[in-house]
Amino acid sequence: MKRCPYCAEEIQEAAIKCKHCGEMLPGNEQAGSGTPRKALTRSRNDRVFSGVCGGLAVYSGIDGTLMRLLAALVILSTGVLPGVIGYIIAAIVIPEEV
Repeated sequence: MKRCPYCAEEIQEAAIKCKHCGEMLPGNEQAGSGTPRKALTRSRNDRVFSGVCGGLAVYSGIDGTLMRLLAALVILSTGVLPGVIGYIIAAIVIPEEV
């Protein structure tokens, strides 16, 4: 038995993917295996304006509402104009999920 490096649960020695957290285990990658990578995208489902906060929430694994509150806090603490410009740039640069 070995431990998953992501959730620390015990798993089989020959495991490729953790049955507890679902993460692919390191060292089991095969060339051209087609394992999907986690990508930052704008959300289509969890969106208020353009889906930037929803996409960031999915990417980081936190709630969308909490991400919006954090974004509002950052925008208000750094000045409204730079924060809004940063959000617009993120909406342009980050691709929409497929």
